[in-house]
Amino acid sequence: MYISFYITDSRNGLIFQYLPSTDAPSFTNLWTRIKSTCPQLTKIQSNDPLYRNSNNSSNNDGDDNDYTICSPTNKSATHGLVGKDLEVFKYFSRVNNIYYWSLRSLNSDSVASQELNIEPHVIMAEIDRMLLDYFDKDKMTIKKIVNNYDQITLIFNCCINGGEPMTGGMYMNRVKNIVPMKSDFSKVINSTAYTIQNVVAKHQYPINSFMEHTEDRMFRSNSKQLNRLNTGVEVVPWRSNKSLNNSNRTSYNSNSGSSNSNIGMSNFANNDNRNELYLDIKETMCLVMERSMNKKRRSRDSRQFKTVNGRITGIVDCRSYLIGEAPLVTIDLNNHGYDLGFPSLHRCVELDQFDSQNTNISFIPPNGKFQLMEYNLDIQKERYGIISLDYSNNLGIEEDEFEVTINIGSSRRISEIHDLCIELQFKANDNTTNMYEEAYPIKIRILRSTHGRFSQIVSQNRGIWEFDPKISTGTIAILRGCIENQNEEDTDKNRNNNNNNNNNNNNNDGDGDGNDSSISNCKKVKKIKSKYTLNRVILRYRHEGESLSGITVNRIKVENQLSSSNGVHSNNKVPTPFKGVKYLSYVKNIEMRTC
Repeated sequence: MYISFYITDSRNGLIFQYLPSTDAPSFTNLWTRIKSTCPQLTKIQSNDPLYRNSNNSSNNDGDDNDYTICSPTNKSATHGLVGKDLEVFKYFSRVNNIYYWSLRSLNSDSVASQELNIEPHVIMAEIDRMLLDYFDKDKMTIKKIVNNYDQITLIFNCCINGGEPMTGGMYMNRVKNIVPMKSDFSKVINSTAYTIQNVVAKHQYPINSFMEHTEDRMFRSNSKQLNRLNTGVEVVPWRSNKSLNNSNRTSYNSNSGSSNSNIGMSNFANNDNRNELYLDIKETMCLVMERSMNKKRRSRDSRQFKTVNGRITGIVDCRSYLIGEAPLVTIDLNNHGYDLGFPSLHRCVELDQFDSQNTNISFIPPNGKFQLMEYNLDIQKERYGIISLDYSNNLGIEEDEFEVTINIGSSRRISEIHDLCIELQFKANDNTTNMYEEAYPIKIRILRSTHGRFSQIVSQNRGIWEFDPKISTGTIAILRGCIENQNEEDTDKNRNNNNNNNNNNNNNDGDGDGNDSSISNCKKVKKIKSKYTLNRVILRYRHEGESLSGITVNRIKVENQLSSSNGVHSNNKVPTPFKGVKYLSYVKNIEMRTC
């Protein structure tokens, strides 16, 4: 059972706390307890630049950030006991550069706790993603969290019910239906206050007359709604009430005593005369490829790699600002031979018109942003991104050199690649020398680098080839380096030091004990010869303009935008809707390895 949640900055300063009960401790009390019982939670566990967000690297503080807290090997750095039956969890958001904390009770007898034991890090990561989607931001700043304290509290309340996570309700469309945007609250309050002020100021009605006028106005408004419903015109439940509220308003003329209905033109005032529809197709790819060792050939190409496992996850987000009570939108997709299977669809999608090939989607969109569809694809062998990669080993006279070549293809839709980063992992060929890898790390000496910069993580025998934030398409980059074993240099230095010490001992003592010690010291620093090669390459990047799967939108058709008055369509001209499609592709992990 979850007791409380907290959000802190990188220096553990409190930003937000969700305390659903009076028994929940404040973060000040919890932090005092953590420092005394779980000091490992206050320490920095890793400054690995691989897990550093390249977009926010300038804003991150290397002394206060934790980038590997979700790793199983660092579980002690993200979990601790602060009492007999209390445990605390920590999660770091690399995107927002903030910490999430959760306090959970161990002695929970509820059925949900026993059957749905969800990892706390998963819940906090999902809430972090949900905040970004709800506020439609790329990064949640501290000021944004503080200014929207009440709405974030309601979001936590939607995700946590009675101390247990809402496993079936932690999706954005449900949260947006329950927690309205702050602008909606402000518009309701401001419009009500403005209406009352105008009526009192212009007409100077006494209190009784004002109440009678208000009741009569509400009666006429309700009559309009009943007449419209009786004529068969129905607005879908997921459409916002903004257009209805505007359509139900009537302007009262004190001189004539009559009311003029604005229902016919109400929808034209929705969202400041905006008649727009936007689609964001976001795809994320994870791919694992491998090839067998071939000692006869030193140079290899990407055709020798075989796909082990690959998956593309796609999300179609929609922003709708269309005029009309129930505009009908039809999207024609070109899936390029992919089988979308059974995607997750928003409830506004008309399933009767959803064909078997999943190419036509018809729906009446809600107002604002919502997730239209989510799908999963198996990666086809002929398509795995715009960048092709190859690496070679056993080059040079000593056969201790390697070379990595990447080719960024040309595309009319993609102009540049963002945040390109390549991780290189080295491994000893002889399995018997694995026990010495940590004691005797290797050193990478770069011989040639056409682009970017290379940094090595000596303790883990790997390196990072990081490029500029933006790199043009049609670029070919080459990295060539030499693998040097540091144990050989250290052994030579130790032997020279031992020989000098033994010579001094022989000159002082004049006996043969120095030779015996020399032999024993040489045995301790026995030279270990291990053949290291480039064993694994991991590629990460992102780009805009084209999807990873090649799925495109052929056409977006918007119909039924005529406004109505008492069920009769008017002849008001509706401006032509503006329709836009944006493709966002994220290559999260392309792993190419040699087995």
